[in-house]
Amino acid sequence: MQVAIEEIRDILARKSNINRFPLEQIEWFENGIRINVSKEEIAEFKYTGLSNIDFALYYFDVEKKGGKVRKLMSVKKLSVYLQIKIGTIYNLVRNNKIPYLKGYGAIKFDEYEINEWLRRHRTELS
Repeated sequence: MQVAIEEIRDILARKSNINRFPLEQIEWFENGIRINVSKEEIAEFKYTGLSNIDFALYYFDVEKKGGKVRKLMSVKKLSVYLQIKIGTIYNLVRNNKIPYLKGYGAIKFDEYEINEWLRRHRTELS
């Protein structure tokens, strides 16, 4: 593999430019199609303290999920989604029994990964 230093500089400059703007002011596009990101999803991510590039990597991780947009859920949203108590979710996290993301003290759950986890553990949860 050959890498041109100019390409690295260009990537770093674009990354810096993306991180310079408030997340709410960025319009996201893929293949010329605008992707709508809800204010709630942006607000939840802002609490993590991660950069706009990190947001894009988490939210638009399409390769891993067969072309689906990544949606992150809070503990409270997951509790409603799974119809289980918040304490049960914390126990699952504490015992590494459920897939989760953790950054700057915030615990988030990827909806796609949760659905895959549910498929694998369907009988255990019944």
